[in-house]
Amino acid sequence: MHVLPLLTWLLGLVTPFLWEQLPTTGTTALLCGLALLLLWLGWQRLAVFLVGLCYSCLWGSLTPAPPLLAQDHSIEARVLAAESALYVAIEELDDKALAPVKARLGWYAEEERPEPGQRFRAQVRLKPLHHRLNPGSRAQARRDAAMGIAWTGYVRRLDSVEGQASWQRRWHQYLGERLADFRHQGLMLALLTGDRRAISEPQRALLQGSGTAHLLAISGLHVALVAGLGLWLGHLLPGNGRRLGWLLGLAMAGLYAWQSGLAPPTLRALVALSAWVLWLGWRQPVMAGRLWLGLLALFGTLDPLVLLDSRLWLSFSAVGLILLALWRFPSRGWRALLVLQLGLGLLLWPLQWWLFGTVPAFGLLANLVAVPLVSLVVMPLLLLGLVLPLAWQLADGALGALLWGLAFTNGSLPGPWLLWLLLLPVAALPLRRLARAMLALALAGALLLRPTAQGVWFLDVGQGSATALIKGRQMLLVDTGPGPWALDGARYLAASRSLALMVLSHSDLDHSGGASAFKVPVLAGQSGPGQEPCIGGQALHWGAEPVALLWPPAGFKGEDNDHSCVLFTHIAGHSLLLPGDISRRSEGRRPWPRAQWLAVPHHGSLSSSSPDFIRQVQPELAVFSTGKGNAFGFPKAPVLARYRASGAQTWVIGEQGALFCSVEGCQGLKRFWWEGQAVGVGQR
Repeated sequence: MHVLPLLTWLLGLVTPFLWEQLPTTGTTALLCGLALLLLWLGWQRLAVFLVGLCYSCLWGSLTPAPPLLAQDHSIEARVLAAESALYVAIEELDDKALAPVKARLGWYAEEERPEPGQRFRAQVRLKPLHHRLNPGSRAQARRDAAMGIAWTGYVRRLDSVEGQASWQRRWHQYLGERLADFRHQGLMLALLTGDRRAISEPQRALLQGSGTAHLLAISGLHVALVAGLGLWLGHLLPGNGRRLGWLLGLAMAGLYAWQSGLAPPTLRALVALSAWVLWLGWRQPVMAGRLWLGLLALFGTLDPLVLLDSRLWLSFSAVGLILLALWRFPSRGWRALLVLQLGLGLLLWPLQWWLFGTVPAFGLLANLVAVPLVSLVVMPLLLLGLVLPLAWQLADGALGALLWGLAFTNGSLPGPWLLWLLLLPVAALPLRRLARAMLALALAGALLLRPTAQGVWFLDVGQGSATALIKGRQMLLVDTGPGPWALDGARYLAASRSLALMVLSHSDLDHSGGASAFKVPVLAGQSGPGQEPCIGGQALHWGAEPVALLWPPAGFKGEDNDHSCVLFTHIAGHSLLLPGDISRRSEGRRPWPRAQWLAVPHHGSLSSSSPDFIRQVQPELAVFSTGKGNAFGFPKAPVLARYRASGAQTWVIGEQGALFCSVEGCQGLKRFWWEGQAVGVGQR
């Protein structure tokens, strides 16, 4: 098993995921022909790269979803998994059979949700998958692409349900009933089965904030632990205890993975464990790094889209870093465990930050305690409790002690610290000391000399509004979109900056729904308890330039939209006007300053953006904060045409994603071909 061919094959598989569009069939055929020519000429590595590239392109082009209009549909589907949403395979759409299409559905029907393994008919609001495009927000898009999700929506009415729940789901329900009297039932059930629906929101937030949520996902850690238990039991048997132990361990790991539902990460962990045991136990040993790379290439070949899944890279990176740490810092016993834990915690920080935009501040310390406690105490007790229920009492107590300790380790690590932590992997690289020192100095110089960003992010929050003003390490957030779930981009930006103040233009949920995501002082057009009122004529002192409050006047009486707090400031050498949802009535009650960048009032509705308002402001850029395929039809065509006729460039966030404007100009984010399709016109 040679390393370079595997690396070039993997590089070929991954390369198309960096493109906005896949090549045409003819271009792909030409690339395949070129690969054959290079193979004939003896340029094997380049030929392997092109073959991998063609294979990945063909895989992506052969799996499109049927076209779909975003409106109500009747479906017949089979439930694949039930988490916070239902994951289903739709086999019939509007009484017409079709090849199964995977979809993610929310549940708003009054009837009880069907369970995995059951089939159902329902009336649903359905649309093609479309992801909001924000800085640091690719994780969900990558996961959906890896899972093959093509449509999304929600169930409005359940018509019928057929069949029984799957064996695994009935087993989960049985265990849930047996664990019902324990304080930490949700955590215990998640560790045993992977079913995390019973975990309370406070517990979920605590685990995520402390960086220990990964312990609840049935993954390589849990599968290997069960296999290790089988290996230990096998050594107690007479005869060839080592071989019997591995066979028993694999059998127990397979049963454990199957009862959890065989989610893709669990299945990959089981395959990797089986390959490792079979190769090392029954054949000549192979270099661990080559086996690691071979398994990664195998999974990518079986389904190239799986290479988009951050869970795959986290698990494979963890295993790779374990091998690197043991090779670079050889040790035994408890010292080896400490080296592994410290190495994983430190070296995975940069990867976690790149994938998710934030890293728990005390995640290393929390995992130093949580991983051994869960692996060596809680999990064995939970498994023992299947035959000796008294052990569950002890596991419940251990989890209580763990949560108590994790409460002291909540919080995120500031972004600048994370950049310096990129130096840590350099120390572990298999290079000479001088080479490592020169590489570390070059990286440190790049970090010290990097410029500080200054500008405005018009964020993509669906049908709503959120704008982040950035000056160096300071950030001001204006509006928070329809809910905390929409603030992935704002959270990513705030992770490396100081968010000192939040402005809520008015109380409508599409502007204030995510206010609970940040615990900072609030200035509001319609102030509530603990919020300062926005009064026209005053100013905020934020950064070198003041932020002027232009509206509403003191004592103003009017509709909700007309209470919007209107902000005007200069940033990155440009003037900026954020008018919220004011209507033509408010537009006509005062003069407006000229602004080069304008967030179009009320998302581009017909009730705002009068010709006189546009003439006064004279925007060079007009940004419409709308949701893709929104039910209101924003932005309205006459309003869009009015701004274009005035000479302004227009940017529709729902269609084009988030936009960053700085002194160099405005730049959107690249949308890759695997991030979803166009959405039809919504029907309200």
